[in-house]
Amino acid sequence: MTSNEKKCPNCGHVFKPGETYCPNCDLFVPFDEQKNLPNDTITNSNEPTSYKNDTPSEPSPSIPTFKHRNRTSVEETPATEEEIVETQSDMEEATEKPIIEELSEIETISPVEVETFKESDEPVEEQPQTRVTDSPTPPSNEPPKKSNKNKILVGIIVLLIVFGGGYVYNSQKKQNELETTLKLTTSAEDAIQNLYMKNQGEVFLKKGISQSDITSAEDKVKELKGTEQYDKLNERMQQAVKTFTRLTAINEAFKKPVIEGNQLINDAYVKDDTKLTLEAIDPEENGFDKLYNDTIKEATEQKTAIKTFKTTLEKLYRDDKVVSEPSKQVYNEAVKQLADIKDPELKAEFQKILDDVSKIIDEQEKKAEAARKEEEEKQAAAAKAEAEKNTQQSQNNNNTNTAQNGSSFTPSTNGGRWGTRQDATIDLSDPAWAWNPGVQEKVISEVIKRGYVVDGGYTLVPKFIENGVGFYDLYATKNSKLFPNSKPEEFPIYVVTINDKTGWFKGNGPN
Repeated sequence: MTSNEKKCPNCGHVFKPGETYCPNCDLFVPFDEQKNLPNDTITNSNEPTSYKNDTPSEPSPSIPTFKHRNRTSVEETPATEEEIVETQSDMEEATEKPIIEELSEIETISPVEVETFKESDEPVEEQPQTRVTDSPTPPSNEPPKKSNKNKILVGIIVLLIVFGGGYVYNSQKKQNELETTLKLTTSAEDAIQNLYMKNQGEVFLKKGISQSDITSAEDKVKELKGTEQYDKLNERMQQAVKTFTRLTAINEAFKKPVIEGNQLINDAYVKDDTKLTLEAIDPEENGFDKLYNDTIKEATEQKTAIKTFKTTLEKLYRDDKVVSEPSKQVYNEAVKQLADIKDPELKAEFQKILDDVSKIIDEQEKKAEAARKEEEEKQAAAAKAEAEKNTQQSQNNNNTNTAQNGSSFTPSTNGGRWGTRQDATIDLSDPAWAWNPGVQEKVISEVIKRGYVVDGGYTLVPKFIENGVGFYDLYATKNSKLFPNSKPEEFPIYVVTINDKTGWFKGNGPN
């Protein structure tokens, strides 16, 4: 190596005249040290006079100090654009690390670097430095190039500040959003739970729940729309709405709410007898479904009882008044049906109507009974008059009873009334009980003709014997002209006493 050559201590590159940096290792000799280099390392013979120093320089080491252009004595490599982007990405992915901590992780700038960053753009006057060389080397007029590391580091710091500030903002924003979502979720959860009875699960809605409660809860759930929590909360909300709709519908069928919480109110009554359009829940999935179905059954039974009674009542009461001839049988049927109606107010209203019907029926029965008695009396009087007339005629024709010796007589009575005399012993083998031929048939034909009895509605009873003659009492066993309105329990009824030998007969009517 010639005396005017200088080599890179790292790779051995021979520096060309005016070449300050090793193209391979990027090493350089600082100006402040080049003036102390020995002649065999660097030559500044061609350096301008203004850079020469007339003051003798202090002795310097024979080997120059080489430094990386973009590094300090601490080993560093310049940050590339990819590294900067990667640094930015890492910063954005951080979730908890504060920006101050990230800034603290930046490489500490050594005092040497700081001194390098502070190099002035103005040419630095260097003391002339000479060294012995075989041939003069032109001096270098190029001042040392300013390092780019300060720019890169400043850029990184700026990026960290910008993106770090953005991260801090976004992180705070996300934190605020999470807190807001948590509050809204808690509020919606509480709103849904408050729709139901405590310690019953989400099955039975609370007592006294209203539409405003449902609307308020729905609004709170809607505030979470677009979040992960919305779907599940909305599903629970919709179930509550479905239950509330059913609860409202069945309660509307009654005069007051029939379902309160998890109980069926016993003294709740349907509003009217219109057909219930609600359908039972099938299959039953929980306690509310069963309670709802039981309520539908109760409503149906009450409505059916009311409708059945009204149908019967129409036969007795129309146009706000009792019909002209209400039936006693229909009335009794209506009384039984009224007992099936549970609503006491409605039952009292219907009972008042039935009382009016009952009064009319009682009046009709009284009138009918009076008319019947009057008719019976008329018929009895007419029959009696007819009987008396016929009896008188018969007596005129057969008033003389001839005994076996030819004498006539009239049998005695018991106390003056016919039909009351009775022998203690009746011996039917006695000839006195034998009818003379044709006498019985003649007498029976006559009394039937007069209306005393009817064919097949009479009986003959042997009563007593006097003067060898048997006397029979004739009794009516069915209604006849003489007894048109007599009741079955009143029969048999005495009519006349008959002589079985002559056909003479006599009763208690006038002769």
